[in-house]
Amino acid sequence: MTITLAAVYAPIGFQGGLTGALFREFAFTLAGSVIVSGVVALTLSPMMCSKLLRGDKGNQKGFAHFLDHQFERICAAYERLLHATLDYRPWWWFLR
Repeated sequence: MTITLAAVYAPIGFQGGLTGALFREFAFTLAGSVIVSGVVALTLSPMMCSKLLRGDKGNQKGFAHFLDHQFERICAAYERLLHATLDYRPWWWFLR
């Protein structure tokens, strides 16, 4: 996605005429920022997550335990709703 966005924004900066004059700095700034964002997403974000997140879930207390419990409840409710929807046969006849 990063390469695609940079490939879309960069040619706008090479256009001639009034469009090129108006959008040159904007296009190159967007293309450069998308590339920098891609590098950060692929390198720095995983490293920071490895430093911030812990692997042991058994000893969670307080707010982290509360958030995990709520997330598990939401996942279970979504799973029940999904199974109920997919098990309802007339719904699928409309989608054909």
